[in-house]
Amino acid sequence: MFQPTMFAWRALRNAVGPSKGHGARALCTQGNAQHVDCVVMGAGVVGLAIARSLALAGREVVILDSNSSFGSETSSRNSEVIHAGLYYPPGSLKSTMCIEGNRALYDFCGQRAIPYKNTGKLVVASTKEQIPALRALHSRAQQCGARGLQLLSREEAVSLEPNVDCQEALLSPSSGILDSHTYMATLLADAESSGAVMAVASRVLRGKVLDDRSQVFMGADSSPSSAAPADASCQDANLRATSLDTSSSRTTSEETPSGADGHQRRVRADGGGGGIVLEVEDLQSQERMELHASMVVNSAGLHAQSLSHSIDGISSASIPPLYLAKGNYFTLAGGSMSQSAHETCSSGSKTSQAAHEVSSNGSTSQTAHEVSSSGNISQSMHEASSNGCSIQSSAGGHHQGPRPSFSRLIYPMPPASGGGLGIHLTLDMGGGLRFGPDVEHVNNIDYTVDPGRAPAFEQAIRSYWPGLPAGALVPAYAGIRPKVSAPGHPAADFVVQGPKHHGIRGLVCLYGIESPGLTASLVLAEHVKRLLL
Repeated sequence: MFQPTMFAWRALRNAVGPSKGHGARALCTQGNAQHVDCVVMGAGVVGLAIARSLALAGREVVILDSNSSFGSETSSRNSEVIHAGLYYPPGSLKSTMCIEGNRALYDFCGQRAIPYKNTGKLVVASTKEQIPALRALHSRAQQCGARGLQLLSREEAVSLEPNVDCQEALLSPSSGILDSHTYMATLLADAESSGAVMAVASRVLRGKVLDDRSQVFMGADSSPSSAAPADASCQDANLRATSLDTSSSRTTSEETPSGADGHQRRVRADGGGGGIVLEVEDLQSQERMELHASMVVNSAGLHAQSLSHSIDGISSASIPPLYLAKGNYFTLAGGSMSQSAHETCSSGSKTSQAAHEVSSNGSTSQTAHEVSSSGNISQSMHEASSNGCSIQSSAGGHHQGPRPSFSRLIYPMPPASGGGLGIHLTLDMGGGLRFGPDVEHVNNIDYTVDPGRAPAFEQAIRSYWPGLPAGALVPAYAGIRPKVSAPGHPAADFVVQGPKHHGIRGLVCLYGIESPGLTASLVLAEHVKRLLL
């Protein structure tokens, strides 16, 4: 049986030495430290897009993720919507990157045969009291540059979606959906085809920002004089990057706790911009290595703040707080993937190879298509129907009624209290309906959906779909959004910190990358590349 952790870790080890094909470049070494141009921490959709962008620019890239597959958290536990940029303040990163990303994502999906549907969306005012807010939303979205928006009367809206009840509606023709898993597999295949290496089940334990004169010693017997670079072509550059300036009185020596081999590991540094050393552990074998990266991107989503806190040299004052917002989803019994069906049908299954034969040269990278499907909701939902899984309601019976007909996404007006866009109706690529997310503030990551939340969902859904059958909802899945604004406060913008923010050359940290991060991913990646190169 294929074991992605062992393969990915071996691939990372094997990258130290001659080129391994796919345009891969050798990782140069100094002592036991492995030197790499860029490390991207986090293999969600934004991390993969960043890794792809840097690899296509000719940079040597290592992608690290503590999960057993790419896109296992926020990136696969969402609505898979291509947003149009309706809701965000003019001039914000969310607004500009969503609107630009909308075009870029449609183009990319079309060019690469990634499944998508330009469904369009209706934002509905269910009461007359909501009409002024709907018109204000229209005006602000137009100001931001959202495309093709049109206010509709009740009659016009019902003519498009006969099952919808509303007073007025806003039509957003550029909204849509996509197969997010195939999109992420394509990003990874592109990155690997340009030489990137991904190591899953690989946890960053700690790190340290180094100065240009810093020297890294690995193990009790390591020394600058005894170490020889693995690739002579990299020798001069590495020696310049890691030579110890013994004449500088600013240089200090620090002892760090013993590693797994019992040897003390010393980092000599005085801070600054000489790269970052990361200690990485393979979660399967507990083997450890240290990577000395010239550039580091922290795109770890839910774990971005904790990773930054673990890196000595990143000021705590630059790290925003993290608030976890759980979003629960329900679906119709028998109509799509229920929570129980996901647990019983996708456990241990492999990703469909046909869905992942997406690399730019026509071949699929081994890492991209042989990864474990554990925890990846989008992948599991696409596999369920092809695997012949029987979807049952929580009561054990099949939902026998006709599938209601919706061709567009249906969104209510966002709650005045903020905290989300309201419980909306979205479609999956098979035409199934799903509802959510709501907003549940939590302290821990837990993806269990409480069936007791169904009555609140039913009440919210019936505000725009009165025909929802009683008792038809069953739990589907949940996601966690990494927010940087506290409950009850307005939603914060994306936080993208480059060297001008924290003073560390070669470091970019991304915090609070929630919706519309999927839509904005290609644009975010180009923005990060500009901050680094």
